[in-house]
Amino acid sequence: MKTSGDFHKDLAMDLKSPKFEVLFKKEKERLRLAERLRGAMTRSHLSIRKVATLMGTSKSQVERLISDPEANIELDTLIKFASVVGRRVEISLR
Repeated sequence: MKTSGDFHKDLAMDLKSPKFEVLFKKEKERLRLAERLRGAMTRSHLSIRKVATLMGTSKSQVERLISDPEANIELDTLIKFASVVGRRVEISLR
């Protein structure tokens, strides 16, 4: 992959590749999920340590959930996290 030094121009070129576009969209959704989890936790006024305690897991596991877009989150873990921070999970395919 050759770059021109212009991020937006390079991205537009890369997105012309169907494989790249699929990977890009996947990563974008992972980042969006991590951001939403952090936001839900912030709005619940619970610390990472408190969320971990309520979930019955470690602080590092919760930190991974809310900050690691590479985290492979199990549905049960996501539901438990949502419940602890006063939210619920809705899955929508569009």
